[in-house]
Amino acid sequence: MQGDKKLSIEPRFKALGLMGDNGQISTPIRLNNFSSAIPIAESSDIIFHLPTSYAEQAEKSHQIVCREVPEELKHPSTSVYLYWHKRYHYDSAYIWVRNQFLASIGTAKESCLS
Repeated sequence: MQGDKKLSIEPRFKALGLMGDNGQISTPIRLNNFSSAIPIAESSDIIFHLPTSYAEQAEKSHQIVCREVPEELKHPSTSVYLYWHKRYHYDSAYIWVRNQFLASIGTAKESCLS
């Protein structure tokens, strides 16, 4: 589930020799949001690559199984991006929320705070 046509997991599949006969990952469906993945997973044989916290919450209330991604397929990046509308950039409540989030992950990026 991403806007780019090339999946972020694709390089790891390629390195492990897990590409299909056509040299691509089989992607039977592309979704615009995570919430659509759960009902599809419940009623099909499709495997989804979802954020851990979302998948674990969904597992509690749906007929799905959540497993940790094998180390070889994990994304090497630990980058986290925060997005907000520019009109709220200097809003004190938004600054507080951003500070709380950054403090919770032990990162302080000055560009996000001011």
